[in-house]
Amino acid sequence: MDPINFKRALKRAASSLSLRNGSHSVILTYHSIGAGGRFSQPIETFDEQMRILSERFTVVALPRLLEAVQAGVERLAAVTFDDGFADLYFCAFPILRMHRLPFTVFLATSFLESDCDAFAWSPHYAGLDPLTWEQVREMMTAGCHVGSHTHSHARLSECATVEIRAELTRSRSILETQTGSCVTLLAYPFGQPHDYDRRAMAAAAESGYTAAFTTLQSGLTSIPKPYEIPRVMIDASDSRDDFLQKITGKRNYVARLERLNSVLVRAGLRGALLAAPPSKAGSCL
Repeated sequence: MDPINFKRALKRAASSLSLRNGSHSVILTYHSIGAGGRFSQPIETFDEQMRILSERFTVVALPRLLEAVQAGVERLAAVTFDDGFADLYFCAFPILRMHRLPFTVFLATSFLESDCDAFAWSPHYAGLDPLTWEQVREMMTAGCHVGSHTHSHARLSECATVEIRAELTRSRSILETQTGSCVTLLAYPFGQPHDYDRRAMAAAAESGYTAAFTTLQSGLTSIPKPYEIPRVMIDASDSRDDFLQKITGKRNYVARLERLNSVLVRAGLRGALLAAPPSKAGSCL
């Protein structure tokens, strides 16, 4: 068995022993839908996942979920997308509209603003086209909420403090100009604890964001840290059982492993427990 399949089998086995938290809420994270290849979610799979999600949870807009969880409401779900690939518009949007599900897209604004491939460094998403601003505005009329994913998709923990502020303020300014809406939500690029730090959280608050999201794999029953909110990453290779384990909280233990992994990464032991992070991030301004 190759290492990837071995890790997947290990997670499934551990999840089968994990207790389910029936009252939690969940924020799902996707990247690419229907673009083909190993790292893009098949359209049919995404459709099935949205049907399952809407059967088991009340799916709401992300800002509404934050307010409701704080008020003690249970079993809510929100759907989010990172980066801003055009396949969101062409492949995922029709499915979301058919199921009448609101969603949020966190946009890396340099990707939409320039002709260059902002993800050329990525073995997963290089070559995928960005959304256009016209497509973003059209989706907003049908239930899409827009948040920031920084400007250049930089790993903020590797940026100088002044560069972090510039990434966040420039992105927010562009988004508000292009969409005409107030942007208050941020998703950290890569999203693991070693990818952002206290400077990034402080800069987010100072730049006018009211909440920021990670990729720590966990559902939530409260929001004690509004600038470190977990989201559940849905991988293109997830089976139906994988998806069910993730949305029902049986994979919440992974967040503890991810935190430990980030401690090891900061100590220079990159990817000691989990898959190694990308070798290159978007450049800081």
